[in-house]
Amino acid sequence: MLIPSKHPQSLSEIVRSSIHHWRSTLKTIHHFIGVLIAVKTLLFILFLRLTQSVAEQNETSGLIALLVLVGLLSAYLVGCCFFSVFAEGVGKPLTSSQVLKIVRQRALFYLSVWLICGMLSMLGALFFLVPGIVLYIYTQYAKLLALFDKTNVIDSLVISLRLVARHWWRVFAIEAFIVLISFAAVLMGQLAESVIVMPLSAVMGESSLSQLILQGIGTVLSITVVQLITVPLIVNLHILQLYDLKCRYQALSNSNSHRSKEDEETIVC
Repeated sequence: MLIPSKHPQSLSEIVRSSIHHWRSTLKTIHHFIGVLIAVKTLLFILFLRLTQSVAEQNETSGLIALLVLVGLLSAYLVGCCFFSVFAEGVGKPLTSSQVLKIVRQRALFYLSVWLICGMLSMLGALFFLVPGIVLYIYTQYAKLLALFDKTNVIDSLVISLRLVARHWWRVFAIEAFIVLISFAAVLMGQLAESVIVMPLSAVMGESSLSQLILQGIGTVLSITVVQLITVPLIVNLHILQLYDLKCRYQALSNSNSHRSKEDEETIVC
């Protein structure tokens, strides 16, 4: 079970703990991971279809709307994964139905923050890559704050900014590590796809129907491997990092408060 520390941790401690609790986290979120894989597969198919429609200069408004709706459903399921692990970590394990209900009650703020953070990062990336990365890092924990602490949209963004402000490079390092994990998981997914699909291709022949079936199997297999590897680790890393940032911010606030009291005493003397 992943239990967030009440004291600041080093990056290596956060990474080791996240990897160590990968299996227990996967067990905690197994009710949601299967549905999430199906939704991620649908997202991938819709994205391919949208790319094809843009290339052929066809109408894309319907596809874009559907892509956003499925993306929101994916974000909702990811939120359920986060809240399941969070609740268990603070000693209040919940059933799947309870998690679904709680996340649904907080979905307005959570999904609103998710959309705003995504748009801010995209706008930053459109003008120049670096502003997009900076905005992404600063707003990274706003979604979890809205989900865990029931903060509204503005408060979530402001608190995330304050937490990350003095530790931007720590958060960047964790996100860079997640990118590396995701890249490795994609390679493993492609390897699994080639190991299983290639023998099937020799058996099923080269008809268009066979190729379509094999392509579908390969896509689902690859996405499944990637999600099983990355989702538990991302959940662990972000929860531990959020608690670490809160501990550091609280320690800094206490230190500043103590220093202010000392200054007041000096003035009085």
